[in-house]
Amino acid sequence: MLAGLAWLGLDWLDTADQDRLLKAETERIENERIKAKEAKMVELESLEAKRIESRRIVDEYEAEMNERERLETAGVYFITDGDHIKIGRSNNLKNRIASLQTANPKPLKVLGVKRGAETTVERELHERFSAMRGNGEWFEDWAEIREYIESNCELEKGKEAEEERGNSESNR
Repeated sequence: MLAGLAWLGLDWLDTADQDRLLKAETERIENERIKAKEAKMVELESLEAKRIESRRIVDEYEAEMNERERLETAGVYFITDGDHIKIGRSNNLKNRIASLQTANPKPLKVLGVKRGAETTVERELHERFSAMRGNGEWFEDWAEIREYIESNCELEKGKEAEEERGNSESNR
């Protein structure tokens, strides 16, 4: 053992002392290795906790965006053909308005949208304005309906129906 530790300048120690010193140094190095490994594990656990929290935040954000998109695209709409007002509901307002325009010879104008409103809201409005009902979901254009729209809906400028009409005419 003396030759093995001579380079350290410990050749003056007897073999038992060198063995004890070597054992102590080996234990110290092993303990440092264990502590480094434990520190690395703590760091990895912390990173994993941060990853999980980040994923939770992203999931919440995506859910919120999906709900926001649903609320922006779904709802009860009020459309006029100039004589009557249609009260309807759709999960995709843009597509619904486009299809209504395609099926209607008169230009349609979106008066307002109650975004995110459920089917029950549409039914309640049909009941509320039943005295003004023309045919199906079309109602006579009365001030009472327009007042409801102005008070309870996002007011529109009729862009979707007019744009879709322009697009369908240019595609002919």
